[in-house]
Amino acid sequence: MWRAIIWSRLIPYLLGEHGQWLKQRLLEESVRSPLIIAAPGYTRGGVVPGPVEFPDIYPTLAEPARLPATEALQGRSLVPLLHQPETAWPHPAFSQLPQGTSIRTDRWTYNEWGPDGVDGAELYDHGADPLEHHNLATDPAYAPVIKDLKTQLHAVLPPRPVPPHGSRPAWFPKISPGYIPDGGIDE
Repeated sequence: MWRAIIWSRLIPYLLGEHGQWLKQRLLEESVRSPLIIAAPGYTRGGVVPGPVEFPDIYPTLAEPARLPATEALQGRSLVPLLHQPETAWPHPAFSQLPQGTSIRTDRWTYNEWGPDGVDGAELYDHGADPLEHHNLATDPAYAPVIKDLKTQLHAVLPPRPVPPHGSRPAWFPKISPGYIPDGGIDE
């Protein structure tokens, strides 16, 4: 018997991390939800090294049940990861808020704020900075990483058109109401 357990944090909101409240940022603490799948005959206790998405749940349950796949179906079956959790998973995960979009790979998170990033961008290296405290988006050394992630992001979530000047308020995550700088009040 298959059991899929989707467990969301007891407190799924930002509660002061990065000076933010609720789920209004594309930060890891705000968009990440654990996914736990228990199924007979599959490896126990494995942890997938990369991100997966909620659209992956249906294909994962449909494959062993031998349900037909449809072209309209989004997501990928996670059955190979149930057999061998350490299997490379090269597929990124995507997130979207009204103000911005995000792509998360096993190592990087790239966020764009506003249409096509006009209100700013963020790049975080989870290998060196798992808590996303150091935005690398303005460092020219990371331009190739940003270019690659931006291409992947726009292939799945095309940029929204920029509205005419003056028809939308400027918005950037670092100046949102209630913002407290990462280093504290004295920053």
